[in-house]
Amino acid sequence: TEAALAGSSAFVLILLGLGVYFIMRRLSKKMDAQQSELESLNLQFGAALNNMSQGLCLFDEHSRLTIFNRRFSQLFGLPEASIQPGMTLVEVMQCCAKANGAPREIIDKIYRDRTLDIGRCQPAQYEAPPMPDGRVIAISHEPIASGGFVHTYTDITSQRRSEAQIAFMANHDSLTGLANRNLFRGRLDHALAQTG
Repeated sequence: TEAALAGSSAFVLILLGLGVYFIMRRLSKKMDAQQSELESLNLQFGAALNNMSQGLCLFDEHSRLTIFNRRFSQLFGLPEASIQPGMTLVEVMQCCAKANGAPREIIDKIYRDRTLDIGRCQPAQYEAPPMPDGRVIAISHEPIASGGFVHTYTDITSQRRSEAQIAFMANHDSLTGLANRNLFRGRLDHALAQTG
């Protein structure tokens, strides 16, 4: 009876071992499938992020960079690896200013007067002061529920040039480039309003 008991105990242990093996194998396959799906999603996310027409930076609740895209680096002419996750917002903008030969005042104006004073809980849109090369960058600040925020950067230089050209055409003769009646009338009205 002891031999039968030992044999049946061994049989039960073998069955338990096989059961554990098959469960572990099934879990392993499931985890491999989930890992593969996660890798695929990460590739898709990376492709979408790096093919956006706007620059993008995601900051955590401590104003530290967590994610940025290739377009952001291109907009500001940043050398590869000049910015890294973990840098503060001010450090990132200092790198942008340095790469563009921008004076420190531009960065102060953008981030001290605007973003840091807005607070991280309010959305905002504004233009950065013109870059030294004349480009104009629009910045959008959007808070995130976790306490961080997203900045998107759009080069609006051609839009501003078109607006300036339209305004010039509205007030100047197209053939001679001289001021037209519309500009004269506007200036006359302004002068009369100043005197009266």
